[in-house]
Amino acid sequence: MFYHGLSSYMELAFPKDELMPITGSGFDTIGNFSLTLIDALDTVMIMGNKQLFKALYPLISNIDFNINVNVSVFETNIRVIGGLLASHIIASTDPDIRETYDFSLLDKAEEMGKKLLPAFDTPTGIPYGTVNLLDGVNEGESLDVCTACAGTFSLEFTWLSLLTEDPVYEQVARKAVRELWKRRSSIDLFGNHINVATGQWVYKECTIGGLVDSFYEYLLKSSIAFSDEVEYQELFWKAYRAVKVYMKKGDWHVDVIMDNGIVSHPYFYSLGAFWPGVKILAGDVAEGMAELNAMSEIFRLVKFLPEALSLEEPARIVEGREPYPLRPEFVESLWVAYRATKNPTLLEAAYEIVDRLNNITRTKYGFANVRNVKTLELEDKMESFFLAETLKYLYLLFTPDNEYNVGNYVFNSKSI
Repeated sequence: MFYHGLSSYMELAFPKDELMPITGSGFDTIGNFSLTLIDALDTVMIMGNKQLFKALYPLISNIDFNINVNVSVFETNIRVIGGLLASHIIASTDPDIRETYDFSLLDKAEEMGKKLLPAFDTPTGIPYGTVNLLDGVNEGESLDVCTACAGTFSLEFTWLSLLTEDPVYEQVARKAVRELWKRRSSIDLFGNHINVATGQWVYKECTIGGLVDSFYEYLLKSSIAFSDEVEYQELFWKAYRAVKVYMKKGDWHVDVIMDNGIVSHPYFYSLGAFWPGVKILAGDVAEGMAELNAMSEIFRLVKFLPEALSLEEPARIVEGREPYPLRPEFVESLWVAYRATKNPTLLEAAYEIVDRLNNITRTKYGFANVRNVKTLELEDKMESFFLAETLKYLYLLFTPDNEYNVGNYVFNSKSI
């Protein structure tokens, strides 16, 4: 499945960002810099194909980041810088590659890091959501940024500082987290959008779904990734306790108002399907498994998780939130759960997902987003994260002795 998608991308879409798997062409999404290649390159090595990795990574040296395009600071960090750093670490440590490797991947990661730094030049240190790769922050750029977009830099930027010996990246990432933390509510919850100039919350709904999700994820994973890290660990446990106290309803988590914990939307979001994995990484294995089981019941109703599901009786898909864009969050949680428990029913669930992906979303040229999980209508788009995450985690589920299962690795939102 991975090679079917990757080979079609390289033959029909490269150097565009993403593949159009139905028509067999390519288009640009978050930038114009071969996003799928950068995002998915480390998966090539996780699958053990060193020869292909050697053939592909030099292509990245020719990608031009000095272009007049506005990009999401958050997405560019996790997909581009994250992908480049993961592949660099693999290339510089693998005995069959490091002798000839020229550190070009790290050079490109640093180049992109410098492009993103102007976003952090705000009165609060909380970054803008968008930056122009040629001109920096545009005049009139929105002052509102989502919490995840502001607080999801600690893994990539800290590694970038360690590898380049330039502390600025780690410093701005930590300052952004501290500034968000200073503005938490009295019950340790966060809104989903904040003003980068004033530090005032624009929207006060707290969620583990999109807009806040990876802020929590990175607090935990950063505390794991860096052995001397204490601050992120302390912040995670305080934030985690607040989520459990105010947002957990049965086996689910709902949106609440950050000031008082009153439920605002009793919804499940597919982006929130990473949370059982976070619970299990944090040691709450029983709760994580219970939440995974609850999510699995959705697959009795539809073939794939919709973007949003109302938890009110009877459960229903929220209007306008019917798509499934090949997301990885649920299979990431399955993978984490299987590593912790070795429960064979998790492999059965993963196999069912593989079967549905092959039977429903596979096209002549790749795999297509599902536009509507009820009608199973497809969209002519294959997200870069399908190769970089969804298939990566599924592959790791079925290769328990893989180095990246048994070794000492932390996976960010896109890469290792």
